[in-house]
Amino acid sequence: MMLRWNSTISYDHLAKRRKAPSPVKSAHDMYLLDKPIYIKPLSGYSSDLAKDVRALHDQIRNIGDFKMGIFPGEIRDRIEAFADRTMPSTCFREPDLADTPGALATFAALCRVVDATAVSQSVRRYEDAWNNLIHTPLLDLVFGSHPLNIKRRAQEQVQEQKCVSVRFEPVMAATIAYEWIPRLRRGPISEQIKKNTNLSDLACSVSAGSAISCTSSQLEGASHISVPKDLMHTSADSKKVDYVLVLDILDGTPLKMVISDLIQKAAVKAQETEGILKVPPAHVNQTTYHPIRDSPIAVSIETKQDFSSRDPLLQLGIWIAAWHRRMKVLYSARSLDILDDQFRNASTSDQPTISRPPDTVPPPNPALVSLPLIVATGHHWQIYFACDQDVSIELYGPLTIGSTATILDVYVLLCSLQAIKEWVETIFYTAIKSWFQCNK
Repeated sequence: MMLRWNSTISYDHLAKRRKAPSPVKSAHDMYLLDKPIYIKPLSGYSSDLAKDVRALHDQIRNIGDFKMGIFPGEIRDRIEAFADRTMPSTCFREPDLADTPGALATFAALCRVVDATAVSQSVRRYEDAWNNLIHTPLLDLVFGSHPLNIKRRAQEQVQEQKCVSVRFEPVMAATIAYEWIPRLRRGPISEQIKKNTNLSDLACSVSAGSAISCTSSQLEGASHISVPKDLMHTSADSKKVDYVLVLDILDGTPLKMVISDLIQKAAVKAQETEGILKVPPAHVNQTTYHPIRDSPIAVSIETKQDFSSRDPLLQLGIWIAAWHRRMKVLYSARSLDILDDQFRNASTSDQPTISRPPDTVPPPNPALVSLPLIVATGHHWQIYFACDQDVSIELYGPLTIGSTATILDVYVLLCSLQAIKEWVETIFYTAIKSWFQCNK
């Protein structure tokens, strides 16, 4: 979908505009979306959840409840001294002297996180400071470029010949591309909201960057591309999240080739016949942010301070609803590509190539894989599970996955994040292969 605007409206003018009103103002308003989102409490039983996240739910609960084997036995004395208590032997793994250097390095990194948390609470640091000093170092320890993680990842690839890995990416500035912003469903309430907010059927207002998927310098000369100015605001006001965990797929594997082919075809199909933006950026997710352009988002993380008034579930809900819109379009495109291949393969040398009828309707898509959503409020970390129910999304939670307040709690969090990493590499990966009909 291409948008045009009056060339007299400059980027600077848009940046100074007041934020356009959003019709969905809280998480409980997400029932107004065309694919409504309903927040439901966890009853304590995993049977409430979709099958693909039941085992992960149980594993995280067991980590928090029983703490069996989550602490390194090589440095038991240090952990007990730091915690100032004697702990049951069942909490510790069997000591392995070869792992002592790694255990000590991890312990030191976690101690720094705990210390930074205490100071951040004391001086009431802003969210950006929490992200820089606490959240990013912790995520880097499990999913990023920390030396311990690089060594572990190399060992895993050699031993298990993995063709996927999990990476965390800060996405604080990544906005939802205009075409994937969730729409409001039809009904008297939503129609009244549209009338009062002048937002057409959009669930939220649009940032200049997300509307056209380009930089501010490109925008100044793009007189042929626009969003109605009443729908515009600066990118700082967009519905965004702070971090994502993405599935990086090895080049040359069937799934990577299928995804690359799909997103390149979609970009070329949307090609402009005029102007500087010849081909929109190819992207598999709901955002065109380049570092994750061909790596499907598996987990989204929203952070905030204890005293913040922003609703993290609203941010996450809009973000995930947009991902659902994007995935549905890609599923349809993939299905039509498969039909094209079938028609071509049905042709023989004795007859001309058979083409798929242009009005062919792709098959209905199955349920999407459930997505874990993480909320970090100050030192407290919780997880929700977004389960696809075809016509709606049910958001179950919260479930505590740990904390950065004490050394014992941060080890629980570390183990929970490692369990989520394993889930992404197995269950999520298998589900994405199935979604893109690439079961190889």
